[in-house]
Amino acid sequence: MNFTRIWRAKAPGEPENDANEPLPPVLSDALAELERSSRNRLELEALGATIAGILKTAFATPGSPVPSLGPEDAQSAFLLERIREGWSEGVPAVRVITPALDRDRLLGRVRAIDGLAGRDHAPARGFREHLRAEPDRIVEWIHDLLTAGEERIAGPLEQHGLDPAYAFSIFRLALLGELGDWSARICGHRSELGWSRCDCPVCGAAPALAESRGLEQQRFLRCLRCGAGWPGNRLRGRSFHGGQYFSNHRQESAPGCGPELRSRPVLLTPKQRLCRGGRLAGRIG
Repeated sequence: MNFTRIWRAKAPGEPENDANEPLPPVLSDALAELERSSRNRLELEALGATIAGILKTAFATPGSPVPSLGPEDAQSAFLLERIREGWSEGVPAVRVITPALDRDRLLGRVRAIDGLAGRDHAPARGFREHLRAEPDRIVEWIHDLLTAGEERIAGPLEQHGLDPAYAFSIFRLALLGELGDWSARICGHRSELGWSRCDCPVCGAAPALAESRGLEQQRFLRCLRCGAGWPGNRLRGRSFHGGQYFSNHRQESAPGCGPELRSRPVLLTPKQRLCRGGRLAGRIG
């Protein structure tokens, strides 16, 4: 049963966040860390500026999915319980409760991210023209990407003369900005997660990154479509270094997790674990 339509809709005239509000603290910390990393390194100056622009356009404005699933919403406990029931049957959260995204805010985020691409970039030009002519189709494609995956829209994108790789990169960043906090609320209680599959418990996508955290090298999976993070079994994954498999521990395969899953060691200080393992990772994947 789908519970998509039982929550309170946003009231007409309900105020949006002030565009002049300061950046979220997590984003400010990420930008400061990026600036420190690229300082006095000329080869990273242009790349650092590009990444900073992407972070600001994608994550400066918090998402506003409905239902929010926040503690202030009286329906959240009921809806989260329905999501957990879906997990017991292998159904990801968005197929139990599909979040409604604000059209204008979503398109504004898409335009801002796309605007970072140069005018001479051919995939960006085609995408921009389509965004200007058929914005509602762009919203529809983003919805289909969230609920059904890339395969659903790859063909239609090509039929409309768009580069799927470029469109997917824009759509994923827009969804991360919209759903990062929402996904974190769903996955916030690990002991209650009740999800034994390898794919994402929120949107059903295959994990894009596996982190081995701490001295015990606990495996943590990350979705780059909706920003969700969840604990996983030790999987066979590819290291960032020379294509060699990383881990001193026995690796085990899991359904839906192939050898192309990237894995990296993460040894953090307590302060870094608090930041990266919590809100920062949930926001920027």
